[in-house]
Parts: sequence; C-alpha cells; structure tokens
Amino acid sequence: MDLFQIFFDASPSSISITNISDKNYENVNPAFCEFHDKPSSQFIARQSLGMSEKFDTNVFKDTVEALLLGQSITEQRVQIYDAGNSLRTLRTVPRLIAYEDGPRLLLISTDITSELELQKNNGILRATLESMHHGVSLYDEDMVLVLSNNRFLDLLDFPREMGRANIPFEDFMRFNAERGEYGPGNVEELGNCLLYKYDAADEEDSREQGG
Repeated sequence: MDLFQIFFDASPSSISITNISDKNYENVNPAFCEFHDKPSSQFIARQSLGMSEKFDTNVFKDTVEALLLGQSITEQRVQIYDAGNSLRTLRTVPRLIAYEDGPRLLLISTDITSELELQKNNGILRATLESMHHGVSLYDEDMVLVLSNNRFLDLLDFPREMGRANIPFEDFMRFNAERGEYGPGNVEELGNCLLYKYDAADEEDSREQGG
C-alpha cells in the first residue's frame, strides 16, 4: 500500500477524487462516507455533489476551471449540510491530479464549524472583558496567564505585550521588581521571595477551605 493510500484511508478529513470529464466520483475515503452517513458504493461512479449541475452544491465548477487555467487556489470555505441536516462549514483544499486519460479533482475537506464557533465565542468574551471597568486577569493551575483585559494592564501599568496568553505570573512580579515596586534588592531574589509568599498564602487558603 502506497503512502497516499494510507493517508487517504486514515485521514480524519473528507477526501474525494472526481473525474473532471464526466463529473463522477472515482473514490471517497471513510471520513467522507462518515460525514454523509452513506457507504462509498452510493458515491462511486455517481455525479459529484461539488461539480455536477444536478446539485445546488456544485461550488467547485469555477474552481476546476481556474485550476485548469493554471491558477493557484490554496483553499476554499464551503457550507454543506451533513447527514443530520446540520449546516457545517468546511475548509477545502482543491488539487488537480494528472492521469493518463485526463486530470482528476482531489478535494480534502476539514470540518471547521466548531473552530469558527469557538472563535466567535472568544470574540464575545473578549468584547465583554474589554467593556469592563475592572481589571481582569485569569491564570491556570501553573500560574500562567490565560486571559486578561487592557484595563488590568493599564491599572498596573504593564505593557500591552504582557497581556497575551501564556505569560507566567512570575514575569509580572519580575517586571515590578525591575522597576522598584518591591524596594531595593536583587530582582530575582525579590521576585522569588514574593512568589513563595504568594504560593504559601494560596496553600493556606486551600487548607482553610478544605481543599
């Protein structure tokens, strides 16, 4: 079995190969069948959902024409209903494959619906945070910044670049120590001392709460 066949069979993305001349599917992978909840036998040698004029989903007609003219198309976003009649957004990479009797259209489609919904929700969360008058910062269990708003940075006079995710809490303490917030002394020692006191206080709070 060649590498392409291994990728074709194992890929979580939906993959189809269509004969451009008759617009019939020549092959579809298991992920494609799972998305449509139909066996491959219901697709092979039948009209392509993405190319045939018989379907209102023939969104790749112009794509094929562009590829045949030598134009480069990195990816497309298309919307299609899955087997459960749920509208999904797919990120599709189209490519032409050369065969002796003519080119075939290879489509590799990844469902990005959940990813887009997460981006939308993150956008709503970000807008909510930035509309607050209070400074907000959230850290994970390793004391690494998960999110913050600009008000938090402004109130404590931190630079904007320190508001991005994955900044360790100790970096904020070191920044304050470097600008003299904790008095004179070795910056690393001051920062570590305060971090130790913070950890000890947090541990004490956990014991009092039965944690």
